[in-house]
Amino acid sequence: MPICKTCNEGFPNIITVNGKQRNLSKRSRCLNCVPFQDGIRCERSDSQRGEKTCLICGKRYHYDRKNRKGYTTTKCNSCSCNAQRNAKKIKAVEYLGGKCVVCGYERCIQALSFHHTDDNKDFTISNNYGYSWEVLKEELDKCILVCQNCHQEIHYGITILTSMGL
Repeated sequence: MPICKTCNEGFPNIITVNGKQRNLSKRSRCLNCVPFQDGIRCERSDSQRGEKTCLICGKRYHYDRKNRKGYTTTKCNSCSCNAQRNAKKIKAVEYLGGKCVVCGYERCIQALSFHHTDDNKDFTISNNYGYSWEVLKEELDKCILVCQNCHQEIHYGITILTSMGL
């Protein structure tokens, strides 16, 4: 017979509640001190359950402290990845001079792209910001920074880089 830690009185191992046999042997406190909840579980708040809301996009996501897998307590995984990708693009654009080598455009970083000057491309820069900075730098050394308009003109033969000394 277990002894209640609150009132120090003994209570039975098995009782019948609402026609069901209940095993109380694993309880540390008797039903007088800590009664059953009549089938109603305590409602945990979202923060106790691990439900978070991303401060950037407003998306609801599950955050598990033990198994983080990219999530933080303030941003969802998508927004965290986008922030890292944008930070690497800013660093890469600064590394190549920060403006289009053809026309000098520099107003919007999203309108700048990396053009490989030779056919020795190992990978596309824009799809692989997950690589280390050293690996990206090696590939960036094979590129020039151009705006989207000039990039299309280069690919369609309107702008010729050899005449510009590039």
